[in-house]
Amino acid sequence: MNINEKKTKEMLTGQLRRNAPPSLMLEDGTEVERVTVFTLLGVHISDNMNWAQHVNELASKVASGLYFLKQLNRSGASTEDLVCFLYLGHPNSA
Repeated sequence: MNINEKKTKEMLTGQLRRNAPPSLMLEDGTEVERVTVFTLLGVHISDNMNWAQHVNELASKVASGLYFLKQLNRSGASTEDLVCFLYLGHPNSA
């Protein structure tokens, strides 16, 4: 299996966070980046296994979409246009 060194990350959870061992090393001698939060398949995972980061990111996306829908509605867009935006035009749909 080939490892993409640029995308490889390390996260410590539980008691390992307190007594952190040295970072993992790749074959070329570089250290693996240690992170506290990363995104996997659109889900934000944090080292304390808390959903706060994920929920905040989703709330932000929903708020921006609602704001845009309100602006479209105020500009006189038809209901069909609003529904079209919801299902076809929004970058996070599908």
